[in-house]
Amino acid sequence: MDLHAVPDEPEDPAAVTLVAAVDKTIAAIDPPASDAAVTALARKMASAIDDMHGEKLALMIGQTAPQLLKVLQELEQRAAKRRAARRSALPTPVDAIRAAHAASPAKKKRAG
Repeated sequence: MDLHAVPDEPEDPAAVTLVAAVDKTIAAIDPPASDAAVTALARKMASAIDDMHGEKLALMIGQTAPQLLKVLQELEQRAAKRRAARRSALPTPVDAIRAAHAASPAKKKRAG
């Protein structure tokens, strides 16, 4: 995920909500359906922060925002692990050479 998935300067600062920012971040991560509980938790936490005002907002941000960031980091780590697993499952050029060598007629002649 690119750190610039959510723009630093919103077009209309008054219209920006934490829920909208979390939704954009989740869309950029593109988690599978198996991460639905984690994405729902992130959205619920963002909604709870957006619904607070005044002193309650400051308290909610202080207590909940670090946890929300951890949830989003967990989503990104899961996505990174899936990407790494997909990359390692793909054959490398060395694998192709080994397979071609193993199937070569010259090798079969020597073995027989």
